[in-house]
Amino acid sequence: MTHVTIRNVDIEFPFTPYKCQEDYMSHVIKALQLKQNAILESPTGTGKTLCLLCSVLAWRLTYIAKRQLDAISGNPSVSGLNEAVGHGKDAPIEAFAAIPKIIYASRTHSQISQVVNELKNTIYEPKVSVIGSREQLCLHPKVMNIENSMAKIHTCRSKVKERSCVHYTNVEKKIQDSAFDAILDIEELIAISKDKTMCPYYSTRELLRNADVIFMPYNYLIDSKTRRNQGISLENSIVIFDEAHNIEKVCEESYSFEITSTDIANCIENCQLTLQKILDDGSGDDASRAGQDPTELTKDDVLTMKAIFLALEREFNKIEVKGEGNTIEKSTFRDLLASIKINLETKGLITEVLQKMEAVLSVSTSNKIVGNTFVVLNNFMQILDLTLAQDESSQSTYVCYVSKEKADKKGPKGRMDKNAESVVARYVTKLSYWCFSPGIAMQDFIRQGVYSIILTSGTLSPLNSFSSELKIPFPITLQNPHVIAPSQISVQVNMILELV
Repeated sequence: MTHVTIRNVDIEFPFTPYKCQEDYMSHVIKALQLKQNAILESPTGTGKTLCLLCSVLAWRLTYIAKRQLDAISGNPSVSGLNEAVGHGKDAPIEAFAAIPKIIYASRTHSQISQVVNELKNTIYEPKVSVIGSREQLCLHPKVMNIENSMAKIHTCRSKVKERSCVHYTNVEKKIQDSAFDAILDIEELIAISKDKTMCPYYSTRELLRNADVIFMPYNYLIDSKTRRNQGISLENSIVIFDEAHNIEKVCEESYSFEITSTDIANCIENCQLTLQKILDDGSGDDASRAGQDPTELTKDDVLTMKAIFLALEREFNKIEVKGEGNTIEKSTFRDLLASIKINLETKGLITEVLQKMEAVLSVSTSNKIVGNTFVVLNNFMQILDLTLAQDESSQSTYVCYVSKEKADKKGPKGRMDKNAESVVARYVTKLSYWCFSPGIAMQDFIRQGVYSIILTSGTLSPLNSFSSELKIPFPITLQNPHVIAPSQISVQVNMILELV
């Protein structure tokens, strides 16, 4: 290891860093010292991942040292330490009250595995947690065989609640095993969990509690619902987006949605399926309600939800579509929801009922029913979150577009016209609510109280336009040259003439 000192921070680097690598680490540390955001461009092959890990972890250790020294001595004057942390020479003890966590996001789990392997090549040994989905991490044979991801979630939750999954129950017994103290990528975590008959998914949740560094794909991080489900807090976190050159597209997609008359019709059908299941179980009649758990779904809940969807369908089908499609007022869908009493005040109750419906149908013996159910109900909950959370200023970054598509002859999702309560038309109306500003996602990060946001990639130019699209300030910027100088490159062109 090579010891280098940059901006008063001592860094242990695996080898003597190049000049461009020192510059890169200097900009990372400067952003953390000033508690500012940074956009750092460094070409592929310049070792930016290694530089990023070493500089962030070295600064964090310095921060911890300052906090510990303050606790012992009461804010002593130690030459260079306050400057290294970045809160000034006379910073109060309160400035160091919380140690920032590091959230490191990249595009895919395979890229995250590469980052974890780079971390293993350093001297630093933080506690880590790699966040993944049940699709990737579940080991229960019954849950693994379910095709639909939302069905997997609710089947898993049901087994956890009943404590009928041995992999889950073993987590609290074995999570303190020394094997989990090591820096593990997702494949290593799964291998160890299999060996110990543990659930990798809930193991990561336990490891998350004390993790210094949290790794995850950045679509998990940008989606607010996924963050909540995973228990990820952005407050006082250093958020790093590696390979951030397509972050704009991911942000826009996370804050956009489409809804069709088919989706609404399926929600109505799922209400009917839920109601039938409640009646079959005998839990919805008046005789059984006296001793019923108030958290359970009732027949009245489902009937109310069904009435809401029927009203929504009627209003939705009144939307005028010109030709093949046209833009409409951005507030159209929100106004439509308001007309049937869906607003910020009622959203919580509606979401709660929809979640209970998912839970009831999760134990269905029909995978086909479960699959359709979870897709449409979960999508509708996400649509409510996005639509009702927008204020007037953010609505200006959206485009609302309606179009018509030819419907399936059997009606939505194969449901026949006969005895159907909702309208089955020859054409399906689609409303698209497209976000054209990645800044909405970034501004939400700021509202959540992040410590600093660092975006880095090999190609982010032009930085000014990239920064302006994200709608938050990035005072620290860098465009690094390659480690190979032009004088070190030799190009030779050979021309071969073929005589005929």
